[in-house]
Amino acid sequence: MLDKLWQDLRLGARMLLRRPSFSLFTILTLAAGLGVNIAIFSVLNAVMLAPLPYPSPQRLALMWSSYKGSGSARVPAAGPELAELRLRARSFEQIAGIWAISATVTGAGEPEQLRAGLVTVNFFSTLGVQPALGRNFLPEEEQANTRRVVILSDAVWRRKYGADPGLIGKPIYLSGAPITVIGVLPRDFRPLFPTDSSVPDDLQIWLPMGDPARMPRGQEFIRMIGRLRPGVTIEQARAEVDAVAARLRSEFPEYQTEDFLFQTGLLHPELVKSVRPALLAVFGAVVLVVLMACANVGSLLLTRTTERARELNIRRALGAPQGRLISQVLCETLVLALSGGFIAVLLAGICIRLLPLLRPGMLPHTHPIALNWTVLLFAAALSLATGIALGLLPTLVLPRTHLNLALQEGGRTSSASARRYYDIIIAAEVTFGLVLLVGAVLMFRTFSRLIQVQPGFNPSHVLTFQISLPGQRYRTHEQRVNFMNDLRRNLSSLAEVRGAGAISHIPFGTTPPNWYDYFWPENAPADQQGKWMADLRSTTPGFLQTIGATLVAGRDINDADDAQHPRVIVVDETVAREAFPGRDPLGQKLRVGAISPTTGFGADVATIVGVVRHVRNQDLTREVRGQIYEPFAQSPRFPMTFAVRTAADPDSLLAAVRAQVTGMDKDLPIANPRTMDSYLDDARSQSRFTLLLAAILGSLALALACVGIYGVTALAVARRAREIGIRLALGARPGSVVSLMLRQGMTPVLLGVIVGVLGAAWLTPLLASLLFGVRPLDPGSFTVAAACLLAVGGFACYASARRAVDVDPVLALRSE
Repeated sequence: MLDKLWQDLRLGARMLLRRPSFSLFTILTLAAGLGVNIAIFSVLNAVMLAPLPYPSPQRLALMWSSYKGSGSARVPAAGPELAELRLRARSFEQIAGIWAISATVTGAGEPEQLRAGLVTVNFFSTLGVQPALGRNFLPEEEQANTRRVVILSDAVWRRKYGADPGLIGKPIYLSGAPITVIGVLPRDFRPLFPTDSSVPDDLQIWLPMGDPARMPRGQEFIRMIGRLRPGVTIEQARAEVDAVAARLRSEFPEYQTEDFLFQTGLLHPELVKSVRPALLAVFGAVVLVVLMACANVGSLLLTRTTERARELNIRRALGAPQGRLISQVLCETLVLALSGGFIAVLLAGICIRLLPLLRPGMLPHTHPIALNWTVLLFAAALSLATGIALGLLPTLVLPRTHLNLALQEGGRTSSASARRYYDIIIAAEVTFGLVLLVGAVLMFRTFSRLIQVQPGFNPSHVLTFQISLPGQRYRTHEQRVNFMNDLRRNLSSLAEVRGAGAISHIPFGTTPPNWYDYFWPENAPADQQGKWMADLRSTTPGFLQTIGATLVAGRDINDADDAQHPRVIVVDETVAREAFPGRDPLGQKLRVGAISPTTGFGADVATIVGVVRHVRNQDLTREVRGQIYEPFAQSPRFPMTFAVRTAADPDSLLAAVRAQVTGMDKDLPIANPRTMDSYLDDARSQSRFTLLLAAILGSLALALACVGIYGVTALAVARRAREIGIRLALGARPGSVVSLMLRQGMTPVLLGVIVGVLGAAWLTPLLASLLFGVRPLDPGSFTVAAACLLAVGGFACYASARRAVDVDPVLALRSE
């Protein structure tokens, strides 16, 4: 059995080597289709299929607070809520919390602002992670007045401290104060949280949060993660967590008023939820590309088998079993498919290396995207399946070729069944191509609409950077305000600078975590006090003008809005409309959250002095919440992000900015310098990534359709050379022959367009979550795609028919 298989494989390889151009074209066509499929599967595997890099990751779950009464379905938890879950939710082995902040490290080279994770002491044990060096946090380090300790990321330990193992137990200086290093995390550790959690995956240092039970109940900033006990399902955990929420509603009136709940979901599905539609849509598209490539190759193999009908029938006449003939054809296609698969793996490797050029910043970094064993096994299975499927197609024609007819005519006559297969192949290619083109056109229109969205500010020529003042050197509120005011004035005095200001949360930034809270008019009834939420922003004078925000009414924040004067705020049109519909908001008073220079987070009444247009600071496609801008001098929050508008290239201003900061404080670093255009670019990353892939796949589909239709039509016309020669010899005009060939060739193309339109109408609603400003069943997109395929089909059919009638009829008849 194996000897016969090996013999067939060797014979198949020799047969393919006799026709190198046919073999090379077939292999490259397969490699193109399989290569993009393997490349996209590697992305799908890294993001969605491979388990998260933690022990027993299927038992990790996220929990959010939820206020159904105010429509806030997914908000961070307050410390006491985390403490209640720890105490009462027995479905979990552990429940931990995290909050991302920033901190300044000094004393080791240049001062540097680092991203820090403020965590409960059981955070790493909840994830199942142990430090690679040193120890984990201890329970007593959660209490106040204990020794200050820190755990470093491997990257910071190597880059800033030279990978010194003796650093464990020694102090470093954080925000000007000594703190003891107790551990270094593994090199490959990253905290993986959904984008809306505002927990970046590149945190650099880790600090104990403190006792959650002692925190104020109204300060909701903790992102919670828990580990389920073995054998406990997520449904059981949800039921228990719901019971804890019900108990909180019964014990605390404010929870009952706001219809408080907990949301619970497994970590991995939550992590990939936002990118799942895009990845599945792209993977579905590459499957269609593979099918188109297979259709092209199938037509070539069908033609080759028909041409070999005389040879195969002679073998059958001499007693060769039908199964052996099929085995031989199958082995030839397997050689082709495996050769194409090998080249496809190389192409996929190149595509993976080029993937960063597409800037897929929306993909969670769950695993590196690489050609690992899972991807290679998928490539091998896909190549084998393709080879078997393609090998079976030509064998369908063999039993239908009449033996005597094949022997008499030398195998040159194609059967009616083969012609039907040609038509089916053309119709299938057009169908698949149309579905891909409709998706590409829809994504193009989505991105073009997204580009036209006005974010509410002008990002052009604006440099941003982050700064945080260490409390050890800037102890008083007055010192912090004076520094920020002096830096703003110094930056404004630079040549080419047209304005400068700072804000606690730059639009579309991810650090620090978003700050939002309830607001309501002064003396509002109780039923309106949990009705609206807004993003709160601590802002210096000049920021709104610097970014080009539009002042609709009243005035901007100015230097007089300090701690010695009554609280004032600037609101956007959304907040003004919600709180004071049909009324002038200027001079009205709102109770809003704030950060007191002395007591911290709280809420107080502030007077509205200005109204600005809404700024889209989280999502370009929808208004998430309104915004309230508070003077930094009355509600300070760090880190602050400066925006500096310049008439020149923003990047050229960075050296001068660093010089200004260093001149005021040589130990104060700036962090995350980047242009405001880059923030807006990141907001478009998912649509851009999907568009680029759709454009690549759509172009590939169009090329495959063009080559496939032309190739199949040319072969069909060539096999009718005798018929065409007779028609021309009897006086038929070339134009009428071309018209006949065109009508016959366009029939399967039209059928494919009709089926493709129906298929696209069925599939495009699945893209609804990826679209903006265009409907899934947009008639214009369908029309453009159908017109492209009809034009490609018409050109291919006309070119092949024109080529046939240009041949001398005498030569065509003599060749037969």
